[in-house]
Amino acid sequence: MRKVLFVLVLLLSSANAENIYATFNILPAKSADLAFNASGVVETLYVDINSKVKKGQKLAQLQSDELRASLQIAKSSLADTKVALDFAARDYEREQKVQHLVDEATFDRVRLAYERARVAVLAAEANVKFKQTQLNNSTLYAPFAGVITDKKLEVGDVVNSMAIKTVFSLQSLSSRKLIVEFDQANWNKVRVGDSFKYKVDGDIKEHMGKISKIYPASSATNRKMKAEVLANDLIVGLYGDGTIVTK
Repeated sequence: MRKVLFVLVLLLSSANAENIYATFNILPAKSADLAFNASGVVETLYVDINSKVKKGQKLAQLQSDELRASLQIAKSSLADTKVALDFAARDYEREQKVQHLVDEATFDRVRLAYERARVAVLAAEANVKFKQTQLNNSTLYAPFAGVITDKKLEVGDVVNSMAIKTVFSLQSLSSRKLIVEFDQANWNKVRVGDSFKYKVDGDIKEHMGKISKIYPASSATNRKMKAEVLANDLIVGLYGDGTIVTK
């Protein structure tokens, strides 16, 4: 009896399931056009097209001698203002102890000198941070692990933070996403978790994936809904078709 019921459940499940035709394009799971957030002349390019990079790896460098010198001057200025603050703090501390013996104007001058020294240190610290940020921005790093797919600049090219130019295009090394399109008439049938059986154009091998995301709107131009299926090691830019197996 249990065997009969189990077979009946399978038959009902198969009868309720529906295969929905869909097409797809292959995109990288992650992609980015990388540019400097600074102005200057490109001094060094550490990678090239097809280079595999790690997250945080140095990719390119602007000429930075002036920035380094400017940072060093800012640090020296900060050291001087800290020394001045130390002397002003000692004077203010002494005046506080004998405040009842000095006139109010003298005490106010000492207190004002101390406050100005404190402000000067804060300004010098902010300047050091600013110069450090400028120096940091002269180096371009990889935001995630991947492969360089394009190079737009060469050594000696000028970049401007006011007119950003892409230096490299980066995409995830093997992680891919299929942008799946299906008829909007099936909008209430397809669910996250549904299986997707597909073939890449030019390849007879059948792949299997799962719907990981469904876009919340239908296209007004082709009346299609979109979904995503995660995959690996497929060539970006290829396309194909398959069937969504609804539950």
